Amino acid sequence: MAEVSLHAITRRFGPTEVLRGIDLEIADGSFTVIVGPSGCGKSTLLRILAGLDAPTSGSLHIAGRDVTGLEPAERRIAMVFQNYSLYPHMSVRENMAFPLRSLRMGRAERAAAIDRAADILRIGDLLDRKPAHLSGGQRQRVAIGRAIVREPSVFLFDEPLSNLDAALRGQMRVELAELHRQLGTTMVYVTHDQVEAMTMAERIVVLNGGRVEQVGAPMDLYRSPATRFVAGFIGQPPMNLLQATVVRADVAHVVAMIGANQHIEAAVDGRGLAPGEAISIGVRPDDLAVVAQGGIPVRLSVLERLGPQTVVHARTEGGAALSAVVAGDTELAPGDRVGLFAPADRVHVFASSGQALPRPPRPAL
Repeated sequence: MAEVSLHAITRRFGPTEVLRGIDLEIADGSFTVIVGPSGCGKSTLLRILAGLDAPTSGSLHIAGRDVTGLEPAERRIAMVFQNYSLYPHMSVRENMAFPLRSLRMGRAERAAAIDRAADILRIGDLLDRKPAHLSGGQRQRVAIGRAIVREPSVFLFDEPLSNLDAALRGQMRVELAELHRQLGTTMVYVTHDQVEAMTMAERIVVLNGGRVEQVGAPMDLYRSPATRFVAGFIGQPPMNLLQATVVRADVAHVVAMIGANQHIEAAVDGRGLAPGEAISIGVRPDDLAVVAQGGIPVRLSVLERLGPQTVVHARTEGGAALSAVVAGDTELAPGDRVGLFAPADRVHVFASSGQALPRPPRPAL
């Protein structure tokens, strides 16, 4: 078993508190992605997991064992870095063998471990090359292979795809997901790219300002963001967020005003809201439909044609920006005036605190 448990983890650098009481449970065999903007503390958290940094307070357990004060070599973890960290004077085979020598593994056993990892990663024909003769994707596979040969309990990935071009990043996302299914080992992956998080993770941890904003499956975070921050960070194109004021609210609905006189309805539990109170309204671009009459009146400004779909960017009469996802072969054009409509059960409401209002309670059967 290789579950990972973090309890009240903090990290301070002088007066600056980078991590603020992180409590997190990472299930054995899961693929967990820690995502957040630059400076949110995700790399610091990964370094604490790896033993490259120590928490100011709190404890860390791996497979039920307290490893808070243990050295990296004592934790049965393997880390893959952003910059690959390959030895340029060594062949691929020698790079992969290097961490095994410290384990006093015999030559035959080392060769077998390297061959197994090379077969998994499909790099058997590269074993005698030097890193300078490899592409970026090949170097990343070698770095991952060097981690695999150690047979760790937990893999840690620190933004491993950020140096690759867009096409290769997409390919490597698929390969890493396949690798996880093949190995079944606990993987913790850090990135600032929410697309990587959505496409690879079984579970996403969203960090913001050193705190955990929300933890959940990718589509749970997408469909039910707990905070305004998560709503705006998860999803591409991002959720439309508009300032609004409450017109009326009850246990099942909130009616709000955006702009001068445009009303919008949300199916949320609005108890506790008062008329005139400032809130935020959120709508996913793919939940907005273009209508000839009704909806929020907008003027189209830019169309991004992406093949099977087109992202339409528009402005309301008050100047607020909105985007919607429509069919790729749409005949809409910049300058068109249309309405954008979202059903009430797809409209999100965020209180002034940034917390999302829940959907109304279901009636008893």
